[in-house]
Amino acid sequence: MGIIKVAIADDHKIFRKGVILSLRPYTNIKFVLEAENGDDLLAGIPDTQPDVILMDLRMPGKDGIEARKAVSKLYPNIYVVVLSMYEDERFVYHLMENGANGYLLKNAEPMEIRRAVMEVYEKGYYLNNFVNRILLKRSHARQKVVPSLNNEITLSDKERDV
Repeated sequence: MGIIKVAIADDHKIFRKGVILSLRPYTNIKFVLEAENGDDLLAGIPDTQPDVILMDLRMPGKDGIEARKAVSKLYPNIYVVVLSMYEDERFVYHLMENGANGYLLKNAEPMEIRRAVMEVYEKGYYLNNFVNRILLKRSHARQKVVPSLNNEITLSDKERDV
C-alpha cells in the first residue's frame, strides 16, 4: 500500500493540529489539506486530491453534513470519515445511511483514527462498535420479518383477507 493522502476539516485549529501530530509517526499517512470549514475543504480538494477526509460536523459556513454531500457528489472516489463530538444516534445513522464511510467520536485514540483511515482506504468503510450498535439497533427497529427454514409460505393478515 502506498501513501494515503488525508484532508482534515475542523474549525478548531488545535484539534486539527493534534490529530495531525498524533498520526505523524505513521509514514503511510500524509496530510495534504487542512480546512476550517466545508467551503475551504471543497476549494482545496482539486489541488490536493485527498484519498480520505476526516471531517467535523459543526463548522462555520458550509457544515460537515453539507460538505459531505458535496464531496460525495463531486468526488465519489474520496472517502469521508466523520470525526465529531456528537454521539446522537440520529446523526450517526443519517450520515452512515447517506454516504459517510465511517464515524468516529472526537475522543477516539490516535490508533483508532489511523485504523479508520486505513480501513476506509482499503475496504471503503470503517465500522467500530459504536457505529455497529447504532446501525444494528436501527435495522432491528425497522425489520419485523421472521425467517423460516421450511418451504411454507407465510401470509400476512392483510394477504389472507384478500
